[in-house]
Amino acid sequence: MKEQINNGNARINSFGSNLEIEIPAKKNVFLLFFMIAWLGGWAFGEAFAVRELLTGNFSGGSAFLLFWLAGWTIGGGFAIFIVTWMIFGKEVICINNGFLTIEKRVLLFNKRKEYELLHVKSMRAIEKENMGIFAKRNTMEFYGMSGGTILFDYGMKTISFGINIDFAEAKYLIADILEPAISGYSRS
Repeated sequence: MKEQINNGNARINSFGSNLEIEIPAKKNVFLLFFMIAWLGGWAFGEAFAVRELLTGNFSGGSAFLLFWLAGWTIGGGFAIFIVTWMIFGKEVICINNGFLTIEKRVLLFNKRKEYELLHVKSMRAIEKENMGIFAKRNTMEFYGMSGGTILFDYGMKTISFGINIDFAEAKYLIADILEPAISGYSRS
């Protein structure tokens, strides 16, 4: 069977001197279905604990149940956020007005960081390690919410982005899209 050419995950938009690269969140199908199934059980546990607290029928001590419910609610919120990120999330990289902006968007929530292009140095691509959930690095990488294949130095810190792109796509974006756009700004 003939292998299809991979055109990458990134969508590139150019508006005059402004550049925008949009990368959809990684969709781990097994993890997505597992989290949705887990959330079904989570909802029953949440409803049961709230009902027991409200009716006062729990004989084991309401302080413990309240403590347990707080942790259970936080865990459920995290799982809901992961599912929402996988379905609706995207990473948006913009170059305009002398800044490189990296933004993570999921529905109405945005996390945005801006970097002055004058201080963006040594942009490079790295091959991703095959990381499991128990790897010693950031656990959020496993969920596709942090890390990336494109790195650059900003002062004495290394910044990464391009969470859901392959090494070949990262090299293309750097050489043909990002570096030319960045070099258009004066580095004096």
